[in-house]
Amino acid sequence: RPATDAVVVYDDDHYYMGSVMAELLAAEGYRVTFVTPDALVASWTAFTLEQGHIERRLLNLGVELLTRHAIVEIGDTHIQLADDMTGKQITREGALVPVTMRLPRDDLFHSLRAMPDACNAAGLTSVRRLGDCFGPATIAAAVYEGHRYAREFDTETDPDDVPFKTVSHVLELGG
Repeated sequence: RPATDAVVVYDDDHYYMGSVMAELLAAEGYRVTFVTPDALVASWTAFTLEQGHIERRLLNLGVELLTRHAIVEIGDTHIQLADDMTGKQITREGALVPVTMRLPRDDLFHSLRAMPDACNAAGLTSVRRLGDCFGPATIAAAVYEGHRYAREFDTETDPDDVPFKTVSHVLELGG
């Protein structure tokens, strides 16, 4: 538990995790400031029709919402922020809860790859990365990954093949 009753949740993920953290902390009695460089709180949730509900719930819990703000300085007891539009700086006291990066959880994959003899002895013919091994993602992404794995199980499909191709075109302008 932070030594202060004030908390700044900095959300550079733009999905639901930052708002969930802010809601939980507010429900536990913390004074919460939700900060994001985006123009909306949990902007990705606009695609799932949750964005307005999330923002309303945070406001009803008394969470201060600061959109279009970036961290300038992290002090021992404060966070210095700057408005991305005006450059005006403000300070909020409290502990920082960053929601910024999705790191892969691939320790098991690398451990198994490092012991091929033991895997063969256990009857494992292959070891493949899947889901959060690449980085935490949405439930929809996990369902897709599981479905894709099941479709490709016991096939010669290269697991690193992308199931679609993209084409880029470069236009040169000028005379």
